[in-house]
Amino acid sequence: MMEEARLAQTLLNHKNHLRRLKAAITNPIRATKKEKEEVREQTEVERSWWTEIKPYESLEEIASDFASEKLVRVKPNSDFKLIMRFANPELEDWQPYLRRDAASLLYEITKNWRVKMTNAELSRDIRLSVTSLVRTTNYQIKLIELGKLAMLDSAHTKGEAFDIDGCGYYDAEENINPRQNKNYRVLYNPLVHQLLQKTLEEMKLEGKLNFVLEYKGSTNQVFHIARSPRY
Repeated sequence: MMEEARLAQTLLNHKNHLRRLKAAITNPIRATKKEKEEVREQTEVERSWWTEIKPYESLEEIASDFASEKLVRVKPNSDFKLIMRFANPELEDWQPYLRRDAASLLYEITKNWRVKMTNAELSRDIRLSVTSLVRTTNYQIKLIELGKLAMLDSAHTKGEAFDIDGCGYYDAEENINPRQNKNYRVLYNPLVHQLLQKTLEEMKLEGKLNFVLEYKGSTNQVFHIARSPRY
């Protein structure tokens, strides 16, 4: 963990990383009206699951619930990493927390995915890329104003949803990502995310979660995943 923290700080101080980070934050992609309507329909069930839970309106509320252990810190392991934004203290909108059961769901998903990866004889150096965890309603408003696929009553604001990159991942410490890696077309193996989608489909049938593939077919494709109360 100390080595990973050292590497994170090195990357944060690197000018190229800072340039890429700024580009990612100001990504101009905007969802179409049709995409917004489709995602709202596809997430209706998960929003109904958590309608009675008060959303996090501020970072102070998140900090309070972490202190009282209602939220837990999501710690990367051999199956997934958090994107570098979570390591930058200046980017307060990226908080590394989830409700305890939602965090357990993330670990179970990636564990089940790893079994499929092993059966397919794919490298254990490959790790999924987690791009979003709990969010405040203030941040949701920012995303909505930027035209993103975000809703004010999202399960993200309850700490019950998270996102996994749908077209990028880590191979050892290399980020195989269409937005950042110039050799992406050569290096990327689509089977990595095909196996993730299969895992999510199976767990959805078991009633453990809801998931939506957002920005499908684009370089911003992402798996939005929310825990079911049945989990």
